[in-house]
Amino acid sequence: MFGFVESVLNLFHFTEFQYYIAVFCTVIFLGNFLGGLIYGLILAYGGPIRPRRLTHRIAFRWCLFSDLVLILFALYYHAALIRLLEPSHVVFWLFSLIATPILAYISSEITGLIFRKRIAANRREYQRRVAAGKGTRGRARR
Repeated sequence: MFGFVESVLNLFHFTEFQYYIAVFCTVIFLGNFLGGLIYGLILAYGGPIRPRRLTHRIAFRWCLFSDLVLILFALYYHAALIRLLEPSHVVFWLFSLIATPILAYISSEITGLIFRKRIAANRREYQRRVAAGKGTRGRARR
């Protein structure tokens, strides 16, 4: 398995500390993928769903946090560990920054498709509660 990862990292001219990059990127990518799955499960089993803006969603905040951590790791890797930055490294890190929200979106869409009926029922329940004047679980609307 690491032979494939090593060949990809060699393609981008990463020759030192490849294990650090492989483990770190795997944790970040899997974290975003699992975060999207969990977000879909929360929509399905979390009760009535109040519409939220993108910036107020947990999945969006997790993507921002993971991208910030990825940027900090890239800066540490190039400033403290290898003290070298090639254009191919920049391409790799930009791809990684783009891949994290895409992985979260794909996994949330997978769970959204699987639990489509349940999520739609939760949305209808919220609309029914708003129409009845009950709101949702005593929270103030923003």
